[in-house]
Amino acid sequence: NYIDIDGKIKVPSSDTTKGLGTTGYDFTLSSTAYYWVSKNWITGSVAYRLRSKELINTFSVTASISRTLSKKMSAGMVVSYKEAPQSISSDTLENTIFFIWKAHKKTKYSFYFIKGLKDLKLDWASGLQVSYHW
Repeated sequence: NYIDIDGKIKVPSSDTTKGLGTTGYDFTLSSTAYYWVSKNWITGSVAYRLRSKELINTFSVTASISRTLSKKMSAGMVVSYKEAPQSISSDTLENTIFFIWKAHKKTKYSFYFIKGLKDLKLDWASGLQVSYHW
């Protein structure tokens, strides 16, 4: 069993003359607990994001379970809730199902499917992430 505590700072990256991106700083503090139960990793995360300028401070929570299917395959599910960062947007609640294939020691493919449960703009989505470690 493990517990991570993580902090992040995002500096402004927008061109204020063109109104692109956000012009304020972001500070995020999060913690994740990992539990190994009967060949499954169960995790739970909480985070608070403090934002300056045009975005609202937000809270998020995530719960997940994953299982190793073989030496090269694993699968799992993540349920996450995020508060809306602006008054014109809504909170999101979504479910992600993922499959991971470790093709080699250095290469990993992650296939995922997302189902929006609260935000009506996100019905279904899918994707592929390729990770290479050197």
